[in-house]
Amino acid sequence: MTSVIAGIGWHIVGASMAASFYAPIERVKKWSWETTWALAGLFSWVLLPIGVSLVLLPNFHSFYAAMSTSLLLRVAAFGAMWGVGNVSYGLTMRYLGMSLGIGVATYITIADSGGGAPTCLAGGGGCETVANSSYSHIAGINVAVFGIIGYVALLLSAFFANDAARFGGFAVSLGGFGFSVYLTYLELFKIEAICQWCIASDVVMVLLACACVGRVLAARDP
Repeated sequence: MTSVIAGIGWHIVGASMAASFYAPIERVKKWSWETTWALAGLFSWVLLPIGVSLVLLPNFHSFYAAMSTSLLLRVAAFGAMWGVGNVSYGLTMRYLGMSLGIGVATYITIADSGGGAPTCLAGGGGCETVANSSYSHIAGINVAVFGIIGYVALLLSAFFANDAARFGGFAVSLGGFGFSVYLTYLELFKIEAICQWCIASDVVMVLLACACVGRVLAARDP
């Protein structure tokens, strides 16, 4: 029972530290972001863990010496992956919409190229009905291919901060929005079936169109 209480206590301590470690960083004004995070990482992820381990582990050296090299390498690798994920979190959130759209459109294209249809996760045959309709291809090309091209173009425009990239992304997203509206109209009133994957792609495109509009408007603010 004592060990359980101690474990809960250490979790509370850890959660408090995780929730408050940003506070000092907010007060750093003259250092660059990279310098601040480099020093914070040095103390938080290198010096402090080693120091705490030296205090809490009576036989620090023998404790780690008893572990196999492969185990230590796996721990280091997972720690490195966490670090990369933590650093790239902001980029992930920035490009998440484009990535989701590309993934959905690619899945539909792969299913079509294999002679099948995307599987509706919630059941039903709507996806297959839409995939087998005459509206699913334009000039013999699956409409999802055009979706992939659009999402890739949006992703590329996000890497640049000039006016051409902003307005180019806006134009692509506007075209994608109109195309999504058209495809939804076809599903509802012509094909009379709903493809869940198509709707998911349409929602992502609408959100990206809103984001591109906001990006253009934000650039116009003085």
